[in-house]
Amino acid sequence: MTFAAVLPARVARGRPLRLAARAIIAAAAAISAALLVPGTPSAPACAAGCALWLLLTARADLAPPPGR
Repeated sequence: MTFAAVLPARVARGRPLRLAARAIIAAAAAISAALLVPGTPSAPACAAGCALWLLLTARADLAPPPGR
């Protein structure tokens, strides 16, 4: 099974509200960075940092893969 195939099940059995809260916080931080420093190289860098933070910390909110 691929990661994309089991992702919905891992989210549903994990902590979906906490994961949604992390996603909202990351999106809000990225949008506010784009609004605070528009047109500078730091705006996309902050958005990329927010996305990286979400990717690195979201694993704790997912359930273990099937079979473990």
